[in-house]
Amino acid sequence: MDIGHTSIARLIEMGIDLNSIDILFISHFHTDHFADALPLVHSLWVDGLRRFRGKYKPLTIIGPESIKERWEKLRKIFWVEPKEHYPLKFIAGVKKISMAGAKVELFEVTHVPYYQSIGIKVRFQNKNICLHRRYWRPS
Repeated sequence: MDIGHTSIARLIEMGIDLNSIDILFISHFHTDHFADALPLVHSLWVDGLRRFRGKYKPLTIIGPESIKERWEKLRKIFWVEPKEHYPLKFIAGVKKISMAGAKVELFEVTHVPYYQSIGIKVRFQNKNICLHRRYWRPS
């Protein structure tokens, strides 16, 4: 849930195989919440060439309405090779979905007026995980 600066390094330090990540949630577009998203996907692509001979496991990216367009803008600048692709699925905006046996609610969060921000509530095995309250503003 969110992947800001140094998230990849912290995951590796914790012994987490980046290829075990299936879903990435991005709440909003401040870099402390999404700066490592493109480096993660590119790392998965490079590692997939080496370890899996280009057979990639898709990654789902969940975020605000403009997540896919913002991804394409980042990619256009920072990953310009047109034939290099990692399979991504985007789920954007406010909605309720079911994934991997969990119920997921994406809800709008008031954060900044410039773009949509969303929170996420995951219910799995009668337990809830929630990132961001409905009306969150930094102090």
